[in-house]
Amino acid sequence: MALATPRQRALAALVALLVVLTGLAALTGRTGWALAGLAVLLGYVAGLLLDLRHRQQVAARSQRRLEGTVEQAVSSVAGLHHLLEQHGAGLTALDDGLRALVREEAEAAAGRHRETTHRLSRLDYEPVNEVQALLQLLPKVQGAVPLPPVGGWALSAGSLLGLWDVVERERPRTVVECGSGTSTVWLGYAARAVGGVRVVALEHNAAYAERTHALLGEHGLLDVAEVRHAPLVDVEVDGATMRWYDAGRLEDVSSIDLLVVDGPPKSTGPLARLPAVPLLRERLRPGAVVVMDDAHRPDEREALRRWSLSDGLELERPLSRDAVVLRRTSPSA
Repeated sequence: MALATPRQRALAALVALLVVLTGLAALTGRTGWALAGLAVLLGYVAGLLLDLRHRQQVAARSQRRLEGTVEQAVSSVAGLHHLLEQHGAGLTALDDGLRALVREEAEAAAGRHRETTHRLSRLDYEPVNEVQALLQLLPKVQGAVPLPPVGGWALSAGSLLGLWDVVERERPRTVVECGSGTSTVWLGYAARAVGGVRVVALEHNAAYAERTHALLGEHGLLDVAEVRHAPLVDVEVDGATMRWYDAGRLEDVSSIDLLVVDGPPKSTGPLARLPAVPLLRERLRPGAVVVMDDAHRPDEREALRRWSLSDGLELERPLSRDAVVLRRTSPSA
């Protein structure tokens, strides 16, 4: 090991001097001086060895501390790398989620754009069609008290005229309507005109059910049409839990000739109108007619597709700009 420090160099010089003096004393016959010099020399050598041992121990401790520091640094770097990997995976998942959300929103926006464009393209003739439909409807209820407005949340005049035509053609004995309001009043008038027809409307909103009941009373239609408050309950459809009218409110209705699906509202959940046919399929007689309103909307189109695949219904014809007519042509699958 090289002696690099001033103290170590001084000790080495002193040891060399003592060696020389002790050697001279021994050569000149001065044994006492030689022994004394040898003892001092041994002492300095021992001191030098102890100093070197101490420095080795200090160096060893310093090395261990350095090794510990290096290990901690390596561990910290590994932890940082793992953390970065986790954050990287999280950021990737977040990025994928955001991309999927953007795609969904873009598709929904595209759908709304198509619907808006379609509706705008019909503005030049739809108002005329609605007026024409009203002009054909009003003579059918001459002398009636003021009628509730059509359109908006209610069925359009064209759909109401189409419904009246279905009642006249099919002469159903029992009509079940999902949802109530203006259409219930017009169905009541159609039922009276045809004769032998019973209209039962389901309504999940108690206040709205009372309002429809009052309208039927004002028009003197309670003998042919009624509205029943049927709160939304959990139902199982195709293995999924959904919300639909309490079908227990139809316990006395065993056979349905005409089913009008105009509720529940879209705001109550996705595919809100899908359960109508699966839950009532056993009561739909062969050849029964189903009318679906708002058939241009994505949820309603999906419900129509499933009904055609699983419930023995076939799309027969459009009823109006918004509604379609289906018929049960075979037993449900």
